[in-house]
Amino acid sequence: MPVRCRHVIYTHTGPSFAREVDPDDRRRMILQATERGRTAAAAVLAGVMWVDTELAARLSPPELKGLRAGLVALCDIREGLEEG
Repeated sequence: MPVRCRHVIYTHTGPSFAREVDPDDRRRMILQATERGRTAAAAVLAGVMWVDTELAARLSPPELKGLRAGLVALCDIREGLEEG
């Protein structure tokens, strides 16, 4: 199971998610957002959209593209450290 999947299953199955074993394959888990989880996801999405709008107002398209490329590179570095 990928690291991210294990992380979600084992650490984020509190009040934001409902978890149950897949009746067709007991090795799999079915993970569904609860109402609280959907509300939290909507708040996160609104925050991300606000930040994107603010960045677009302050940076030129090439600068924004460079920022995003840098953030992707940082994520890749972190994933490499987790795997290594």
